[in-house]
Amino acid sequence: MVDGIEDYGIFILAPSGVVLTWNSGAERMQGYKAEEIVGHSASTFYLPSDVAAGKPALELAMARDDGRFEHEGWCLRKDGTCFWARSVFVALYDGQGGIRGFGKVTRDLTERRTAEARDHSERCKAEDQLRASQERFRLMVESVKDFAIIMMLDPEGRVLSWNAGAEPIDGWTAEEVIGQGFERFYPREEVGPEAPARELIAAAELGTFEDYSWRVRKDGTRFWANVVTKSLRDERGVVRGFSRVTRDVTERKQSEEEVRKAY
Repeated sequence: MVDGIEDYGIFILAPSGVVLTWNSGAERMQGYKAEEIVGHSASTFYLPSDVAAGKPALELAMARDDGRFEHEGWCLRKDGTCFWARSVFVALYDGQGGIRGFGKVTRDLTERRTAEARDHSERCKAEDQLRASQERFRLMVESVKDFAIIMMLDPEGRVLSWNAGAEPIDGWTAEEVIGQGFERFYPREEVGPEAPARELIAAAELGTFEDYSWRVRKDGTRFWANVVTKSLRDERGVVRGFSRVTRDVTERKQSEEEVRKAY
């Protein structure tokens, strides 16, 4: 049965690590015929650096002490090429508990490791692209001076980010406003205490909500603002926050009023 298994290398080692048996799976995997390897040390399968570090003897010692030892690592074929293997050592005892040798089962996992490495590389590439995209977007937003762009509000309306254009328009620095509720930008006596919450509710229901109304700066002065609030949803459609773009259009409002008065 063991000789017929070709997907696994299954063989017996003496207590010293000398190969005693060799199946067809081991021959296919590692390139040695039974007559070429039986009677030789299993250290033949290890990289020279591992042999120099004493790895073959250490693994047998761990299997002897614990009854079993399992690991993954590089193995050496007869032709000098390497493959990534999962190896399991099982200690074999006699009736008095003395060590008789070790059973070893080896499986070639090179394809799996290659696929995992490829997937990891693709994930890293995608993450690098995402970070680069986010950085480009951040730099773009930070460079905008004519708009106060509050990059995001959390679902409760607390400010999560604040761009360079927001400070000259609203008067608040990022340190002063991040983490605070956005209702501070509204003149309560004119819009009412429920206006901020209504805007978020509308944006959540409609996806985007646009408004023209008065806003208040840190110093108490007012400006006429065009505000666009957009809900941000995850893949399940759950609202995770809001993005807001605010523009000071006070001069335009004044111009429109002057035109109306003139006519």
